[in-house]
Amino acid sequence: RGGARPGWSQERGSALHQGAAYRAGAAPGGGAAPRHANGGPGGPPATLRSGHRTRRETITGLTDGGRLYRVISTSLVPVPLPRNGLVLSAKLAEIMHVGAGDVLEVELLEGARLVRAVVITGLVDEYLGTSAYMNIDALRRFLREGPTVSGAALLTDKADSDEFYRRIKATPAIAGVSSKRAAIQNFRNTL
Repeated sequence: RGGARPGWSQERGSALHQGAAYRAGAAPGGGAAPRHANGGPGGPPATLRSGHRTRRETITGLTDGGRLYRVISTSLVPVPLPRNGLVLSAKLAEIMHVGAGDVLEVELLEGARLVRAVVITGLVDEYLGTSAYMNIDALRRFLREGPTVSGAALLTDKADSDEFYRRIKATPAIAGVSSKRAAIQNFRNTL
């Protein structure tokens, strides 16, 4: 089995009804799994503020119980996302001088440009970069959106991959697919 991520053919900031992601995963060789955020690849861009400190980040909304795209700590333990609030990478919290229980002002940089105070409900040690996560339902409430997704992680079966990709190519709402298997092979080819 391998991984695939379809990319929607809508402009950045748009999202599809989550049913489209389930249909993509229902193609032969695919496993239905809308697994990540609203508002564009990686989630909606936002400015996070704490006092005089600001940081532009994306907020990644994830479903409960995800297996293909989830928050994993440096000790390789899955980190559950609470029903409300933000979970920040420890590095982002350090940069912002905040911790669990503190409040960040979050200004969305797309759409209605909502500004809200959001409680930091947890921190996670990660190996790379800075990240901000929310439970996808909490993110939808924050964005005032219904059941939409801007991306999905799909598990694919190599035996049915031709049919899977044929159906994906025939789906107008999907502009393309990134394949974990192909990415790994391309990486190896460059070595």
